[in-house]
Amino acid sequence: MSYYIFAFDPAAVPTDGELMPWFEEQAKWAEPRDYNDPAGSAPALQALYRDLIRVFPAMNGPDSSAGEPEDVDSLADYSHGSSILYVSFFWSKAEEAREVFVRLGAKHGVGVCEISETPVVIHRPTPGAPHTHTLDAITSMRSMASWLSPDPERAKRRLDEELERLGSTGAFGELRLAVVLSTIAAGHEYDEDHYTGEYIQAGGTAERLTVEVRMLESDGTSRQCTVGRAVSGTHEGSETLVFGNNQIVVRASEVLTAAEAIGLFRHYYEHHGIPEEWHLREVETDVPAAHDEDLPDAAPAEAGAGEEQRKADGP
Repeated sequence: MSYYIFAFDPAAVPTDGELMPWFEEQAKWAEPRDYNDPAGSAPALQALYRDLIRVFPAMNGPDSSAGEPEDVDSLADYSHGSSILYVSFFWSKAEEAREVFVRLGAKHGVGVCEISETPVVIHRPTPGAPHTHTLDAITSMRSMASWLSPDPERAKRRLDEELERLGSTGAFGELRLAVVLSTIAAGHEYDEDHYTGEYIQAGGTAERLTVEVRMLESDGTSRQCTVGRAVSGTHEGSETLVFGNNQIVVRASEVLTAAEAIGLFRHYYEHHGIPEEWHLREVETDVPAAHDEDLPDAAPAEAGAGEEQRKADGP
């Protein structure tokens, strides 16, 4: 199985609605050119290709090597059109290839289409506007990281779509488990290590999910909190949320819907915080013990997991 993705010259396809019909024409490979050779492609696509082959060597064309690299799965098959760069990666490299391709596509100002995704995901450059956030969609099979468009309306639509898909089964039978919106360090958007360590994440299903936020204080310390509705009184029961092989016990007021999470994610994207009317509970704070009959057979998540593992696995 291969993982496919392509970059395109945005000037050749002005709107997203035109992209797939345009791609179908390009995929006939009818141009009078050698599709193994980058010569004659749009300059930005050639620059992207030069960066890509440093990470994923070409198995075809003038830049291919007679010998095999130590990691054969890092090889990629490149097809060059005048306005398109279509690439096939080994499936074992899908997650890494996707992250690198989208990041470098943004760097070189080209459009990117994740054609292996269902539905396809389209990224367009926004000239002069820096990227401020990344979005991770975590499934039962992989974590898919991508740049969030600098265009606010496109970014918010993407957030809505990902949160509404939680709990659904996508391509290849993978279950969508969690969504993580992370902030990018100013001036470091194209660096491999560009995260600030601050994020908001949601895990569960569109009908029943939980939201956490991680914030850095002025003294450099961090706080990770579960977000819940403000409730009167202190006596509140707990509920167990199960998503994939993960489960987490939260307060009843912390079981949210996708519609509520969308409001929180949009506010975090726009204001880098949580609205004042919501309650924040430190994740180390205990919640009332769930009744045994409420617990599923799956083993509970190990307490005290590190921040990186917690983020990778979802809330």
